[in-house]
Amino acid sequence: TVVQAGGGDIQGLTATYAEQTPELSRAMSRIQTLASSRDLLDKELATSKASMLRMQDDLNRERAHSLRLQNFLRKIAMGPSSALRIGGGYLMDKKCKEEALGLLREAAVISGAVEHSQFHGHDWG
Repeated sequence: TVVQAGGGDIQGLTATYAEQTPELSRAMSRIQTLASSRDLLDKELATSKASMLRMQDDLNRERAHSLRLQNFLRKIAMGPSSALRIGGGYLMDKKCKEEALGLLREAAVISGAVEHSQFHGHDWG
């Protein structure tokens, strides 16, 4: 804007700035509020991601432990009967072996259901 010595242009500029100042102040205030909110949301997101990673680690440890237990059950259930066993192994009656096989079948059903629904229908972005 050109300022002339006549003073008319200066008064016009002053009036324009006076009109724009409240609007500019409100806009700047809104910008600061939004920036503050964004920073808070970024911190919450980082905290949530860290928490999710810890939970995934816990879940992976639980799954590994579950697999070890299933393998142990399988070893017992599939082992030779006590009449055929020659040293080592586990001495189990038929009912215990059947129960172990039932637990293995149940674990297979649960595992299949979890694997099928694990990521279906979720948008992890």
